[in-house]
Amino acid sequence: LKRIFHLGPRARKHVAKMAPHRDVVAGQSDSHIPFKCCNTDEGSDADDEAGAFSLQSEDSSGDDDSLTWSGGESQRAVRSLMLPMLCVFQGYAAMVGPTQQKFKAELGIGQTGTIAIVFTQAAVFVHYGKLVARLGHDVAFGFLSPLGRVYLSMVLVLIGAMLPPLFVFDMHERWIGFVFLSYGLTGIGIGVFECTYLAVITPMGKLTKAWAIMGIPLGFGIVNILGLVCTSAGMPVSWLYWYIVGLLPVGMLTVRRNIGDKAAGGGPRPR
Repeated sequence: LKRIFHLGPRARKHVAKMAPHRDVVAGQSDSHIPFKCCNTDEGSDADDEAGAFSLQSEDSSGDDDSLTWSGGESQRAVRSLMLPMLCVFQGYAAMVGPTQQKFKAELGIGQTGTIAIVFTQAAVFVHYGKLVARLGHDVAFGFLSPLGRVYLSMVLVLIGAMLPPLFVFDMHERWIGFVFLSYGLTGIGIGVFECTYLAVITPMGKLTKAWAIMGIPLGFGIVNILGLVCTSAGMPVSWLYWYIVGLLPVGMLTVRRNIGDKAAGGGPRPR
């Protein structure tokens, strides 16, 4: 039976002083002693840095219970792994934020009429794609490792984010099918990414996951706040899309640099 408690250095020393010390003499039974303390050396650097100890119940002789301090190495947060999350959710922000209205206006679609209804249904494909990917990615992409699915999802988001600026804003195409393709691919990519990325970085610790999750609001904020401020000041909307597209490969390289070796059986590369 083992429990993990998180205590600071002062609390650990206090418990260590209050715990009875084992002082067994010849012929004296120690079954009445409830537990023992060990490894409470105040000069131990590892013990000062670690905030965890484990309560272990041992029954090697049938009457021995022990409280053992176990100092583990603390895991440092890999803050750069926030970037891939930021990159993907910037692509998501471009599909559901004010950029959607600018995309619609560039296609020459108004607020009413049959074509406006079709555009609305095409835009909802980002959510259809997320739903299908979340439920079926284990079936559709079962041949890929979790890390491989992370790369695939980022490629899908990249393609989905690249279609509007390339074909609609720059080449001035007016085919409504680009909306279905762009939003559908982005939705599938986001659905797969959400299911796998946090699982892939889990071995790197809770702090790394916390930093990664902060990439979600930051990605939305950059596109839908800072990006819209820039477009209101005269920056072409296509530049905002190209910024999202250009940053996604950087996010993939960040995944490769920090997770690639760990996924292959090694440890994460130091920052």
